[in-house]
Amino acid sequence: MRPAQDPAHVSAELAAAEGAAQYCEIARQVYAAAQEDVECFRRRAIASVLADDLDSALELDARQRVAEADRDEAWREYRAAIDSLSATMADIAAYQALNRQRAEKRPTIVPDSPTSEAA
Repeated sequence: MRPAQDPAHVSAELAAAEGAAQYCEIARQVYAAAQEDVECFRRRAIASVLADDLDSALELDARQRVAEADRDEAWREYRAAIDSLSATMADIAAYQALNRQRAEKRPTIVPDSPTSEAA
């Protein structure tokens, strides 16, 4: 049996897609948390400036920049996870299309009908 027709192969592809989807969700959550960190540091830096605490504002600004870099990395991870999931889903669709084409090309065996034997 060829890999595209092998049910175990299809099950493995579906499991890979499920894993990729779970990874996408985790990556999305990491990105969302990183974005919240950026916003938190931004608000705290603004509050420090308004309170004339420039040392704290500068420190918070630096921490915000680090948080932005972390957020940007989380975004790249999220996009890579989505691309991986898309590629896996495209592979599954290709396997399904190939199997449909093969099924259409197979000859259909029709058993003799009871009326033709009686004649």
